[in-house]
Amino acid sequence: MTPEYLTGAVSVAPGPTGKHIFTHREWHMDSLLAEMGSPELPDGWVWAGAEELAAVYAVPSAFDAFRPAVADRLRL
Repeated sequence: MTPEYLTGAVSVAPGPTGKHIFTHREWHMDSLLAEMGSPELPDGWVWAGAEELAAVYAVPSAFDAFRPAVADRLRL
């Protein structure tokens, strides 16, 4: 079943996996790399480029495993 937010995707592929250990919980995370066919996003979502990710939006360190894939997609 495709999540609603991916219904407009041109392509979807598995992305990297990640693990983050909190003091009381361990997260095992999967990701998807999607090429969207439209700039439309669900309510409350935004497109963010490298500058916005560095200066505007706080990205928790729990997601560090995904930074290389994001940088590659943004061509950093």
